[in-house]
Amino acid sequence: MFLGSRVVAVHEPQIGPPPPAWSDVQRVLPAPDTGEGSLGVPDGELASLVAAADWSAGPLGDPQTWPQSLRTSVGICLSSRFPILLWWGPELVMIYNDGYRPMLGESKHPRALGAPGREVWTEIWDVIGPMLEQVMAGGGATWSADELLILDRNGFPEECYFTYSYSPITDESGGVGGVFCAVTETTEQVVGERRLATLAEMAGLMGAPSRSAVVHTAAGILAANVGDHPVVMVLDTPPEGDRAALADLVEQQLPGMGAGTRARVSDLVRQASGTGRPVSVPADEGAVAGGVRAWHVYPVGRTAGAVRGRGAAVIVLGESVHRPWDSSLEAYATLCATHVAAALADLGQLSEERRRRQDLVELDAAKSAFFTNLSHELRTPLTLIAGPVQEVLATTDDPDQRRRLELVERNTHRLARMVDAMLDFGRIEAGGLAPHLVQVDVSVLATGLAESFRAAVERAGLAFTHDCGTGIEAQLDRDMVERIVLNLLANAVKYTPEGSVALTVRGVGDDVEIAVSDTGVGIHPDDVERAFARFERLPAVAGARSHEGAGIGLAIVRELTELMGGAVTLTSEVGQGSTFTVRLPVRPPETARGATGASSTMTPRRVDDFLREVQTWEQPVGDRPARQAPSAEPSLRSCRPRVIVAEDNADLRTYLADVLGGDYDVELVPDGRAALEAALREAPDLVLSDVLMPGLDGYGLVDAIRQEPSLSGLPVILLSARAGDT
Repeated sequence: MFLGSRVVAVHEPQIGPPPPAWSDVQRVLPAPDTGEGSLGVPDGELASLVAAADWSAGPLGDPQTWPQSLRTSVGICLSSRFPILLWWGPELVMIYNDGYRPMLGESKHPRALGAPGREVWTEIWDVIGPMLEQVMAGGGATWSADELLILDRNGFPEECYFTYSYSPITDESGGVGGVFCAVTETTEQVVGERRLATLAEMAGLMGAPSRSAVVHTAAGILAANVGDHPVVMVLDTPPEGDRAALADLVEQQLPGMGAGTRARVSDLVRQASGTGRPVSVPADEGAVAGGVRAWHVYPVGRTAGAVRGRGAAVIVLGESVHRPWDSSLEAYATLCATHVAAALADLGQLSEERRRRQDLVELDAAKSAFFTNLSHELRTPLTLIAGPVQEVLATTDDPDQRRRLELVERNTHRLARMVDAMLDFGRIEAGGLAPHLVQVDVSVLATGLAESFRAAVERAGLAFTHDCGTGIEAQLDRDMVERIVLNLLANAVKYTPEGSVALTVRGVGDDVEIAVSDTGVGIHPDDVERAFARFERLPAVAGARSHEGAGIGLAIVRELTELMGGAVTLTSEVGQGSTFTVRLPVRPPETARGATGASSTMTPRRVDDFLREVQTWEQPVGDRPARQAPSAEPSLRSCRPRVIVAEDNADLRTYLADVLGGDYDVELVPDGRAALEAALREAPDLVLSDVLMPGLDGYGLVDAIRQEPSLSGLPVILLSARAGDT
């Protein structure tokens, strides 16, 4: 037997002698509507066959002797478009209509008309025979829904499903003369639902943890659908050319098949893997005996493993001897292969993403280690710079000398603060810092910090309010809480050009809530999570007082909060301001009490350290004139070249004014926008600008100047601490 071949019975004996004319039947079968005249049978194949049949030679006898109950039932049957079958008499002779005709297939019609049911449906008589006998014996009607019946109607045992009922037909004696069967074939519906259920499960392959899990799970899902494919293999094939490994793999999957079958399947798998196209072949006799008519192999792609020297995965499906491999089955198998291919491709992408994440984790760890080591190395020279500067400041009375040394001292302290912050962050990342929990009156602590910060906030031109409540106590690390509050207050001043800053403390259930709000520049929703990322600085924002910093202030806030068992959240709207809310438990969990070997102290940071940094943002631009050359005459000074200096760091602005003031008229501005406005008022001879500034940065300033016709030829020099930038 070859794939797709069909055996059709063509030498069936004729039932009885040649049939009489239909007119003989018409005389004895009254029409259903009048009870007289012709049968009223509609035109159709079965009407013609009924009229041509020699009923007198069969079990039912001459139609003239048929009882009224049979004539009426035949009239209803042949007039209906719904599939109907009549079983009549002790032999259960079959009479059916055009609607029932397809259920007989190619091998049972027309010989079934007028034949006893046992002779027609021999393959299922053990199922339907007892039900018919029950109805004929007066046992009442039956009902069967989506019942599986293996029919031999097209030359092979075929898996079919039917919903049908057997109802008794009462004859003239008051007994049961026959059985009325209304039937619907539901094979396509049942099989379709079965395949959809399999495909739905195959969709769940996405997200499998490994390639082997995809292969194993797919094989299990497909193996459950034995109706469509009694044998299933999902193979992660060996590298191309390894015939021995492939043969071993197939042998493990087909232990009950003969050597010839395994060799044939191995060849198909190798062919499909090599070409990337499905292949099929009829099964040998041994496989057919096992319920497999043919083999179908579907490759599922090379993408998820080929780069590592692995072969392609394939799906091997054995075609059931009870179900032909039609276009719908082919589409179903293709979808199954697509699901496996998608899962393997997703797994490859997931693996690549995991590798990238691991690389980022390692990079972050290396970065933290580098900054920690660098910070240790920087502390010694910083100490050696700060010490002598303080000694000279204590002894000198020269105003110019003191001003320069104070500039050095401020920036030495600033650099020391950055070094200490990186050291603390490195210790947090390495697990070397744990909270030292003591009973803290948070209201008193926060109030003291707020009062210390008030003068700096008000000097920045901002309104400052605080509501810290009373008697709000919790077990916390005092130094960590101070660092959190001071970092948040400094951040609020930095990004609030005008308006107000507020600090609130309150008890919320079993937690203490510390919130710092401002009316500043705000943060875009897409950047909220980035605000807490380590070494992350958001793009320059117009209105910010400075764009300087290492990008770890808010990261430290989150890390310290989590070390004490709390959480920090941020709500913000661009142009409206931000609110940072820190929520700490009154009694931190055991996990917040430190690990073995972890330090319980942080690098000391006084309030004065934060205030010095805030003061560098507060210094008014142009609060002191640029230094003039002692020998320059007033008349000559008015003819000196004019230079606009754009720099957001107040100390650096002052330093540049001192350096250039002897030879140039210097105008100091805090950012690129102010520099552009100053140049438009009166064109200078030169613009000296920092690169990184809030609002309009150095590159933006150059673009804006070049777009102004009156300034297009103005020289611009950009200053940057970024080595290698062009």
